[in-house]
Amino acid sequence: MIGFFVFVGLSLAALRAYYAWSTREAAFTPPRSFAAPRLQSDPSADLAHFQADQQRKLNGYAFVDRDQGLIRIPIDRAMNLITARGADAYAPLDPPTEPSPVRPPEKQP
Repeated sequence: MIGFFVFVGLSLAALRAYYAWSTREAAFTPPRSFAAPRLQSDPSADLAHFQADQQRKLNGYAFVDRDQGLIRIPIDRAMNLITARGADAYAPLDPPTEPSPVRPPEKQP
């Protein structure tokens, strides 16, 4: 019986020594931090350029489609034109056209 208890005690001591020896190194490697991607060389200047471009589009005149005669006007001017129309502000500019009774021929592929 004494031999059995000595064997169990030595086994437990050996297992504890093995566990202490095997866990000397880190059980996991901590994650490395990566450098941030350089998507923009100067973000504040890019933002300022973007905001200036948006203000230019909102407050300036320009052609959207020259062939169709579509132009862009300042937003303040557009709001004034809408409010000047009064009760007809949301009425269609051109009355709807009647559909043609004759159906045009379909194109064959």
